[in-house]
Amino acid sequence: MNVYLHGYGSSALVFRKAFEASAGADQDAMFVEGDEHEPVTGLRCWFRLSGREEILAKYLPPCAERLEARLMETMRGARTDQLSLFGHSQGGMVALELARRALLPIASVDAFAAYLPRPLQRAGGSGTRPSISLRASSDDPYIDEARVEATAVFFRSIGCTVRLEMLAGLPHAFSPAWLRPLTNGTIA
Repeated sequence: MNVYLHGYGSSALVFRKAFEASAGADQDAMFVEGDEHEPVTGLRCWFRLSGREEILAKYLPPCAERLEARLMETMRGARTDQLSLFGHSQGGMVALELARRALLPIASVDAFAAYLPRPLQRAGGSGTRPSISLRASSDDPYIDEARVEATAVFFRSIGCTVRLEMLAGLPHAFSPAWLRPLTNGTIA
């Protein structure tokens, strides 16, 4: 089952429309709404914003735990026994935390403009180690390349296959451009 997690100030519906504009989504796709109301846009978020990794590291585990419970319940009636997670920004951070925890049967994670805060970069459960695809933009004012690269190093260290793509010219906001084939180079 493909699970899609939107970014801060977005929603499941907005993310679905943006994703379907370029890649489409299968009928088993699950676009999940963030837990919290975001006051500026009136849409949704997963947790409060912070530029400090130690604060983000406190917000992410409880958020991931809540989503884990929802996904476990959903999988009981699903026709599949594995998940593929797609997340942008905060949604990508949640997807990466779920992969780190290794409590769900996650086959793959595609994270766009996201990283795992350094205080969380330690092994989680002993479950499946998914393949991880990280896409970041050198023009993103919120997510710097060093944090994404550190995330790649961490996931490789716990046995995940990691693909890291550094793109140029993309703003932080999710758009179909995030899904285009890579043309600006790959850092392996």
